[in-house]
Amino acid sequence: VAGQRSDVIILVHLNPSTGTAAMLSIPRDTLVNVVDASPYNGPNKINAAYNTGPSGLVATIEADFGIPINHVVQINFSGLSGLTNAVGGVCMHFPYNTRDGSPTGTGNESGLLEPAGNDQLNGTQALSLVRSRYYQYELNGSYVAEGTGDLGRIKRQHEFLQVLASKAIHDGIRNPLTANSLISQMVKDVSVDSGLTSSDILGLIGRFHSLRPSTVPSFTLPTTIVNNYQNFGDVLMPIKSADAQIIADWTNGGVAPPPSAQGASSGSPTTSYASWSWSPAAT
Repeated sequence: VAGQRSDVIILVHLNPSTGTAAMLSIPRDTLVNVVDASPYNGPNKINAAYNTGPSGLVATIEADFGIPINHVVQINFSGLSGLTNAVGGVCMHFPYNTRDGSPTGTGNESGLLEPAGNDQLNGTQALSLVRSRYYQYELNGSYVAEGTGDLGRIKRQHEFLQVLASKAIHDGIRNPLTANSLISQMVKDVSVDSGLTSSDILGLIGRFHSLRPSTVPSFTLPTTIVNNYQNFGDVLMPIKSADAQIIADWTNGGVAPPPSAQGASSGSPTTSYASWSWSPAAT
């Protein structure tokens, strides 16, 4: 496929007056009316809006969901690895042996392979975790598919970002020199719009110094799965009334509803087995 795709779309709302933050993910297969992203204008999956860069994606989000976007941060595979390495890696706990699978049932698509227990993830390991769409855990000697696909991956991405931010704050917020060094390294690993400078980022760190990333609520835009829709394959249809409520809750920094209310798979006990937490050893 020509062009570019934004397979991970996370909006972060920062409220300086309250010192709060909240995350909102838009699943990549959400069907929207794409604007300013020729030749993909009109009905299309939202990740196609990034075809020629972030401007089309920003315009599409603003037009479809009424959410104004102030700044853009872009990160690719190598950037995420570098960002993780910049903070010395992150320690995460896996309650079960964990791996990624593949759509064919054999192989390992993202490279994720973690033993049960605590592990200090480097950039390569972190990338395999946040890319995993076929997450599996070992139970009673056999690997079981977690089964939530891209929606489960979104949840893991939110949790990983909370851990990553916790590590960055822990290592840098108490020492301005360390913070400056971290920000300088991070700026090399990500692309930001011309209006967002290193001093702006340092200012945000100072303003949000008391924020605990583990308490930041995360939301996912509610959708309904429609298989083989026209020529788009499997798509996720927005649910307008539910979307509006989630966007309002996210904007107000409220408590996120359970995943089943946000469009994730519900009723499966496997999600509890696939969870993890930041190890106390890293605090």
